[in-house]
Amino acid sequence: MSANVSYSVHRASVARALCKDGIVRVDLLRGFPYTSEGRGPLYCNCRRIQSLPTFQRLIVATFTSHIQGYKDRGECDAIAGVQTGAIPISVLVADRLRLPHCGVRKDPKDTSWIDGIPPEGKKVFLIEDVWNFGRSVRKARERLLAEGATVVGCGVVLTYPNSPDPHPFENLFALSSLDDLEEHLVVSGQLSVQDWDRVRAWRDDRSTWAPTTTY
Repeated sequence: MSANVSYSVHRASVARALCKDGIVRVDLLRGFPYTSEGRGPLYCNCRRIQSLPTFQRLIVATFTSHIQGYKDRGECDAIAGVQTGAIPISVLVADRLRLPHCGVRKDPKDTSWIDGIPPEGKKVFLIEDVWNFGRSVRKARERLLAEGATVVGCGVVLTYPNSPDPHPFENLFALSSLDDLEEHLVVSGQLSVQDWDRVRAWRDDRSTWAPTTTY
């Protein structure tokens, strides 16, 4: 992931809630299969956010405040969400901003990759839940561009630094990063320092991590 990533001022609060409410899970014994590719020791299930109204309001308000600047400058007139975890969040953000919304599918329906407004001619801000390898959000961006939209920016709830591929956005806005999780997972006793060192090693080199039987 390239260096042009900006972070929310609420990143510590977001990371704390992700850890406290069980949205983020760590499993060094078996790991988790990723939609994009491979396996890894950390999984973030942002679909759980819709069951946590206080946390969801924080997420939605933070994205809304950031995107409001785009709207005020005339640089954004639509919101898109990447299926499936980002959709509940992106719908609420679009409603707050009084902007049309569309969803970008991972599999086409009736040959269409887009649910909702036809994005042709729209200046779209794209919302994703987690940036791991970034495959899903890159494909979503490509599908919006193919439909004639301009993708003006992207926001994610959680990003894992050191993605092997640079992101294609002028600026990526993240509410929190994997590095923000360390304090909350270790201080709370959910992970030992040694366990977190293994997560950090995976963060730094995705190709070397493998499940362990000594956890």
